[in-house]
Formats: sequence, C-alpha cells, structure tokens
Amino acid sequence: MGRPGRWLMVLDGFGQKGLNDEVRQTIEALAAMVPSGQYRIRVRLVLLDYPRELPRVTLADVLEEDLKPAAKVTLADLTPCLAEWDAERKRQGVTGLADGELAKLAAGILRRAPSSGRGRLETLNAELSKLYAYE
Repeated sequence: MGRPGRWLMVLDGFGQKGLNDEVRQTIEALAAMVPSGQYRIRVRLVLLDYPRELPRVTLADVLEEDLKPAAKVTLADLTPCLAEWDAERKRQGVTGLADGELAKLAAGILRRAPSSGRGRLETLNAELSKLYAYE
C-alpha cells in the first residue's frame, strides 16, 4: 500500500444471487470516491457487469469499454505479460523459467482456452490467477 504508483481495482461477481446490500453501498461509495481528488490520479476502478446505475458518478467519470476485442488475446500479447511475471519472481529470489519455457507456457495457456469470447477471457484469467497464486 505504501508504494507509489497506480492502483487498478477490478471487481466482478455482481450477478450472484443474494448479493448483500452493503456490497452495493460500498461499491457505489468507492465509485464516487475514485474519480475525485487525490484518487483520480492514482486509482482506476473496473466494475465488470455491474447491473445498477452509480448514483453519485457522472458520465464524465465513466468509460465503458466493449471487451470483445480483448477476448482475442494472442501469444504476442501474453508472452510479455509472462516475461514480466517471471522477472518479478526472479526479483523475489525464485528460480526463473529456463530459456524457451516462457513461450511454451504461454502457448499452453492459450491452447487450453476457448478460441474466442467470454470463455477465453475467463480461462485466461483463471490460468494467470493460478500462476500468480503459485508464486
């Protein structure tokens, strides 16, 4: 928390049954706070499939983006991401991947994912989350 830089908060799961009203209130308060004051420079909030309006957020504060093009993640997109992940592991004293293993890892992740659409993004997210948790 004390490191300078930017924060990206990505929140999902709003379609669950029985979503607590306190969760909605917290999201709405957070969404109103992020585009103001000191937070505007350093924080981005991404709400995936949030079903309600955000009452204290203006249209000028919102960017809506279609994720369909993002579902076409390729080997050229994924490899630099994995290289950065591997470099971070090395900085933490973990043995890095051998030469050529990065490309094999990226290809394997992409092979296990559906070829397009939401399922592709969900699978890529799950695969990358496993790598992050394995650190």
